[in-house]
Amino acid sequence: MEITLLQPQEIPVYTDLYAKFIDFLRVDCNEIFFEYIPEIKEKLIPYFERCLKDPNHAIYLAKENEKIIGFIAGDIRYSFFPYSSIGKIAYISAVYVDEGARKKGLTKHLENYITENFFKKNNVDYIELHCLTKNTVAKKCWENLGYSTFREQLRKKLS
Repeated sequence: MEITLLQPQEIPVYTDLYAKFIDFLRVDCNEIFFEYIPEIKEKLIPYFERCLKDPNHAIYLAKENEKIIGFIAGDIRYSFFPYSSIGKIAYISAVYVDEGARKKGLTKHLENYITENFFKKNNVDYIELHCLTKNTVAKKCWENLGYSTFREQLRKKLS
């Protein structure tokens, strides 16, 4: 298994895997928030192209025999509290491991790789991420990697 930085020619394949990630969140977590528009792939491709050009974004792919089996995406941003002494933070925006590659420690390898090769090089002290409440497997995985809940986000549908 190897981990590499997403290359421009890999964006279409990555986009397909990212759509699987969104489908997983929608179906397995029963989350309507992830119902998406039919042309999502066409809209994601230019977004990922912009991410590749932005030095504050990184997308790494896990590959086995040249096949992409997972990914992790992250970026550098400022703390949600503008007056915090923390300042810059690392943020994991998405992680996905293909079903056949799960339960083999791949998320841990991806998290370690982005931490060592991107986050630490950007001189941040903290990594943050969001985890869906219904995705208890992901929450347990992140807790096993040393993450802890420090705030919760609530949502209300307006009628």
